[in-house]
Amino acid sequence: MDRKIDILVLDDKEEAQLQVRAALDLAGGYEAKIDWVARGADLAGLGDKRYDLAFVDWFLDKDRAYGVDFLDRIIADWVVGFSSNITASELIEKAAKTRGFRGTASVAKLKDDRQNPMLEAFFRALPEGRPGNKPLWLYRQSGVLPFRREAGGLSLVLVTSRKDGEWILPKGVVERGVSPADSALKEAREEAGILGRIAGPELGRYRYPKWEGICTVILYPMEVLRVLDSWDERLQRSRAFLPPEEALKAITNPDIRNLVARFLEGGLAPS
Repeated sequence: MDRKIDILVLDDKEEAQLQVRAALDLAGGYEAKIDWVARGADLAGLGDKRYDLAFVDWFLDKDRAYGVDFLDRIIADWVVGFSSNITASELIEKAAKTRGFRGTASVAKLKDDRQNPMLEAFFRALPEGRPGNKPLWLYRQSGVLPFRREAGGLSLVLVTSRKDGEWILPKGVVERGVSPADSALKEAREEAGILGRIAGPELGRYRYPKWEGICTVILYPMEVLRVLDSWDERLQRSRAFLPPEEALKAITNPDIRNLVARFLEGGLAPS
């Protein structure tokens, strides 16, 4: 059964609440009621209504005032700083902490884009209706499906996970200030000791549980151009170059296996 959740969005732009709605739909598992308030002065009309989450923008043009100026008028369990500037979002979170809200967080609002991976990750990281105890940006990850063309044909590069030794694809947290694609290439170098280029658009996404929440991994195809003999995690992981059929058998995660199969079936690996 979907979890019921009441949300307040204090932002003078309608796009903010549409972005929240879109992220909720992508995350799934919620039956949400969203109240959008464009002016801080209109909060009085809500009476004593209590919200599970309140998203607050940094500056409200219609009020010519800052969102933090209205925190004392908001009744909510959690306050989320929600500005297009992540620093401003963090300042809202800091101010909310001083007001004694049960929980606080900060998420960057994207301009002119309703699909917000960070916001989707935030909702997916809500175990039992509460955010986990890790920074939200940790739940947004990216990885690569590395392939190499050799004389004998195509081979895929797999690595083992450090936790249980299962064969997986290189992936990791998207570092702040770095694009998901560039971050994925960095993880490929550190985890698998391979260098190369992103060879096409995003292949898809898969999710897995970690840190009391759900991580979302954006997967890209990567053409391997160079293989290193020494790399950061060579003593922590095994690396294998396998024919596609063997790679599919080795991968136990069904979501990863499906993405790999689609990649191979679609002939997406460039010649």
